[in-house]
Amino acid sequence: MRRSRFCLVIVAALWANVNVHANENPAGVPGCVNNTPNECVELALDAMGGRDRLQKIRTVRLQTVEHTVLAERSYRQEPFITSFERGQTTLDLSHQRVLREAKLTWPEAVPKQSEIDSTWVSGLEGCVSRTQDGDSPCRPGDFYSAREMLVLGLLEKAQHS
Repeated sequence: MRRSRFCLVIVAALWANVNVHANENPAGVPGCVNNTPNECVELALDAMGGRDRLQKIRTVRLQTVEHTVLAERSYRQEPFITSFERGQTTLDLSHQRVLREAKLTWPEAVPKQSEIDSTWVSGLEGCVSRTQDGDSPCRPGDFYSAREMLVLGLLEKAQHS
């Protein structure tokens, strides 16, 4: 009897605790819905180790996997045209440069042309695409993407130096 009463008290205490936290953030509502945007940013910074720790970051590496499905524009909607991409992006904030390496696969492509390797290196001043045939200027979208990453990293460092 004592044991069942003890269990009932523990369950009631846990249930009350769950209800209190559930009322703070209803289901589907972000954790800082009642905070200002600046307070939300500060909460996020604290959750990642603090502003000082994040400002010391010199290099960021991202490994990505992408999948694209395109519908054919004919009377038949199948088969879809698909592509798969695996990539790695290295953002060097210390030297203001970005390295992007990717391998793109188009299974529906012509044999021996279904895999494309892509590498580009970018800084604030320009971007170079490297292929087995040599170097050439990057596509504008790649350059602007890299520049945006670098400028955002530099702005963050400059604001809090």
